[in-house]
Amino acid sequence: MKYFEDFCLGQCQHSPKTHTVTEEEILEFGRRWDSQPFHTDKALAAQTEFGGLVASSTHLFAIAIGLWNDPGLPQQERTAAISALGFNNMKLRAPARPGDVLKSVTTVLQKRDSTSRPNAGILVFLNEVFNQANALVFEFESAALYARREV
Repeated sequence: MKYFEDFCLGQCQHSPKTHTVTEEEILEFGRRWDSQPFHTDKALAAQTEFGGLVASSTHLFAIAIGLWNDPGLPQQERTAAISALGFNNMKLRAPARPGDVLKSVTTVLQKRDSTSRPNAGILVFLNEVFNQANALVFEFESAALYARREV
């Protein structure tokens, strides 16, 4: 388990797994949460500037979070996160299409003690999602409360 003390400013970590985006999940997610034609209809998507189906921003956000929070991860890959505190500066950099294999890289931007919880600290990360060609697809900053290691 990785605790607050195990993170250093500037530290980069690659997600322990990847995710292959499928046509079916783009369609399902789009129909349920973001009904733009480039997320919901293959034929209509082909007529848009994207030239085909693309994952929505909310779908990419869910994938990015899921790359780090899988209950099947080994104990040493899990973190002692208590709660997310917020997300900022979300940017779509390139479309994610069916068949793309996504991975995530996080960089520690800030590290500080919690003023209200002495048993915890606050970490701010830059989260970047890349495809199989190593093109940046999506990025955002996240702040979270992390437990300190018990002494």
